[in-house]
Amino acid sequence: MNQQLWLYFLVVILGGAIAKELFVNPFMLVVIDLAILLILYLILSRYPFVDIKKSMYFLSFLTFITILMDLNIVPGILGYIIILGLLLWMIFRRDSGNGPKRPPLRHKWHK
Repeated sequence: MNQQLWLYFLVVILGGAIAKELFVNPFMLVVIDLAILLILYLILSRYPFVDIKKSMYFLSFLTFITILMDLNIVPGILGYIIILGLLLWMIFRRDSGNGPKRPPLRHKWHK
């Protein structure tokens, strides 16, 4: 089920990238980016095990950076560095917020 969700995401994002290549107008690129975000929200809302709030914060930030890159406000390389930093932060952060909190490690002499 989780693999199917990622496949849907991949198809929507690749389809949006192909659609963005057809247009030159930067405002049309923004409309396509927002349409991609809406479609991803509709896909996420069908899966009850996904935290929609956190997922939409993440996807909205990615869309915001992409829009800034489409409007040439942020240079392309800087936008990709920001996106890469966000992905690395998401992967390597310590507190994922999932599951119970673990108590701090205690040594024998703290008993």
